[in-house]
Amino acid sequence: MKRLLVCLFVVALALGGCRDSGEKAPPEKKAGAPVEKKAEAPAEKVEAPAEKAEDPAEKAEDPAEKVEDPAEKVEDPAEKVEDPAEKAEDPAEKVEAPAEASGAPVVVLETSKGIIRLELTPEKTPVTVENFVRYVKDGHLDGTIFHRVVPGFVIQGGGFTEDFTEKPTREPIENEAALGIKNVRGTISMARTRERNSATSQFFISLKDNDMLDYRGEHPSAWGYAAFGRVIEGMDVVDTIAAIPTVVKGPFDRPEVPSETVLILKATVQP
Repeated sequence: MKRLLVCLFVVALALGGCRDSGEKAPPEKKAGAPVEKKAEAPAEKVEAPAEKAEDPAEKAEDPAEKVEDPAEKVEDPAEKVEDPAEKAEDPAEKVEAPAEASGAPVVVLETSKGIIRLELTPEKTPVTVENFVRYVKDGHLDGTIFHRVVPGFVIQGGGFTEDFTEKPTREPIENEAALGIKNVRGTISMARTRERNSATSQFFISLKDNDMLDYRGEHPSAWGYAAFGRVIEGMDVVDTIAAIPTVVKGPFDRPEVPSETVLILKATVQP
């Protein structure tokens, strides 16, 4: 009887232990645990990028702040732009200064390519200057052309109209090359024939330093050409004329006539 009770008790314990084991270790709990842990882990990691995402947002403000710096710097060039404008006045003042300081006459040639302003030297070449100024005041140069262009040497005009009619002139003048200034780039000089004292109305402007045209002595090949002024404004216009291709045209047998007609529209004197 005791053995039977003992056996029944053992069996009862055994049956109850199997149910506890099944409840305590059901497959559902083991299958659900990783899901919960993984679900929570990504959730936490998702928040982490979200927090980091705020950093770029905060950094995005920095470029915005930096954008303001160029804006502030943009004002500096604007302020500097005023300086060239102020400096631009200086050349204008310098252009007028020689004429005002010396009292020398200034001749303005209004050409079809722009303005050329010439300051003359009556204190050195009085006969030549008086002759040229008289032609200007008489309107002789108006409607004449630059009929000769030799690149790297001279441009020449003052004698022919657009249809190559040579305008009548006064008597030739004395050659003052021995008294005048050097034939350097930008100087205006009287053109002449092989005769020493043969200049009338034609003139040329040197494109470079032409020392071979200066007075060098009493030999016929050394008489030189009288330079009696200089370009004080419009040397760029002179260079533009010099750059025009040349051809054989009119009464000239050399390809030295500009293919594009360049007129002296008006010549005036500013005392």
